[in-house]
Amino acid sequence: MMKTRLNSLLATLLLAFAPAHAGMPAAGPTTEDIIEALSAPARPSGRRSFKPTAAPDRSTNACAEPGGAASTPPARRNLNVVPYAGSAAAGLDLDVRFAVNSDAIDGGSLGVLTRLGEALNSPALSGVHVAIAGHTDRQGGHEHNLKLSCARAIAVKNWLIREGVEAERLGAYGFGPDRPLEVGKRVSEANRRVEIRRAN
Repeated sequence: MMKTRLNSLLATLLLAFAPAHAGMPAAGPTTEDIIEALSAPARPSGRRSFKPTAAPDRSTNACAEPGGAASTPPARRNLNVVPYAGSAAAGLDLDVRFAVNSDAIDGGSLGVLTRLGEALNSPALSGVHVAIAGHTDRQGGHEHNLKLSCARAIAVKNWLIREGVEAERLGAYGFGPDRPLEVGKRVSEANRRVEIRRAN
C-alpha cells in the first residue's frame, strides 16, 4: 500500500517536472506536492564561478560549511545536524538550474525554491529536517564536480535560510557525478539536480 502510494507520488512529481513543450522550463512541483513528498518519516538508512569549498567528506559526502571547521564546534557540524538518509527516505529531486560552472542559482529556478521554502515553513513540515544533496553530470574533472555539487547544495541551503527555514534543520551534501539518474551519460540535464531528502 505504502509502496503504491509512493510510486503514485513519484509519477505525479515526474509529470510536474515535464515541460509543456520543448524549450520551455518545467514549472516544477507545487508547495502541496513538496509537502506530500516530505511528509513520510525518514527510514534508516557564467556569471561567476562557484565559491571555493572543500570537497565533501569521503565517507559521508557531507559538505564543509564556508568559514571552516575551526569556527564551528564539532557538535554543530553539518553532518551532526542533519544526516543524509539516502534514497530510502522520503524526498524528491528538484530541477534547480545554475549558471554554468557556478553556484549562482538561475532566476528560472527561484519559483521552485520559493515553494520548497513555503513547504518547509508550513505547519505540516514543522520541525522536519532535510538533507540537500547536490549532483552534477560528468563534464569536467571528478574532484571539481564534487566541490561544485557542494557549492550548489550550500547555495540552496542559504536560499532556504533567507526564506526563514532554520539553519539547524538543513544539511548540505555533495555527490558530484557519482549518483546519476542517467547512467553512462557524460552530459545530462537529469543528472544535474538538487535532491531533497527527509532526515528525521
